[in-house]
Amino acid sequence: MENFTFSSSQTLQEAKDGFHELFHFLKVEFFTKTHQDKAASWSRFQISDLQQQIGALGAKNKNGILVVNSRMKVSELEQEFQEIFGFGIQVFRKSKEIWLETTQTDSWNLETQNHHGRESMESFGTMIYDPREES
Repeated sequence: MENFTFSSSQTLQEAKDGFHELFHFLKVEFFTKTHQDKAASWSRFQISDLQQQIGALGAKNKNGILVVNSRMKVSELEQEFQEIFGFGIQVFRKSKEIWLETTQTDSWNLETQNHHGRESMESFGTMIYDPREES
């Protein structure tokens, strides 16, 4: 099981890219305000400057680290990120040609979310390339 680590020293872009590299059919977006459980994040609170460091944004831990693995639930990731770094994160899952907020499936772990994203792409007829499958 692979891990991904969010750290205060990463830029938001580095964090997004690293997370997506591990979970090809998921992505994260960052928000100045957190959303309620099973609710969508408001786009007006989305952080657009992705060159900012995580530690420079939140009012909380300037030296925080959050280790994420595939068995972690989306709700746990979002809550722990908020607790450690002081601002919001939202997980999105690829569904055919769009990205869906995982609001109704926050209880699923990241592996399950990623699997469902992959299945939606395969059923859509999209060729999937995953370099981790080469051996």
